[in-house]
Amino acid sequence: MALPAWPGTGQTCFRGLSMSDQGLQVELSLPWTCARGDLSRQAQATHWQQTLLLLRVLNLMQPNAPREMGAEASAARLEAKLDLALHLLARVLGGDTPAPAPAAITLSAEGCRGSIAEPLQTGEHCLIRLRPDPALALPLDLPAVVVSQAGSLTALRWLDMPEAVREAWEQWLFCQHRRAVQVQRRSG
Repeated sequence: MALPAWPGTGQTCFRGLSMSDQGLQVELSLPWTCARGDLSRQAQATHWQQTLLLLRVLNLMQPNAPREMGAEASAARLEAKLDLALHLLARVLGGDTPAPAPAAITLSAEGCRGSIAEPLQTGEHCLIRLRPDPALALPLDLPAVVVSQAGSLTALRWLDMPEAVREAWEQWLFCQHRRAVQVQRRSG
């Protein structure tokens, strides 16, 4: 079974030298945007809560995700799917914007790096809206702060990412890394 992919996208994984403190980094071509904004603590908490919900579902949908057996694991999967269905219903009723064209972005546990058309200042807060999977219509909204900018390439750090979100995010990143390694093995 072919994995769903955004048209014209590819995956490359590497350990970055310029951001070595970031650990595992995954370079992907995905639809994403960066919007500046002053994010209150409440807005950040809401974005992180929604991101955690979506990451849990994405991690459960991974074709190679380890499946725990037992009633508790089955109940957790069912609960995650129900939570997603309710969240989708709320978002559909509220409307949503179409996905932008895929663009290169480097993701890590600590932040991201990508080309942003609108110049941002170091220390400025923004919201990264990332569409990680074409099978899931909802984006991940990741609060971030600008660390540095060189031309259109901007480095951002996640803004107060809660530990539960970090664990789910790292699991998703690792699955993307593993998928890219499998693709490289098949083609090389």
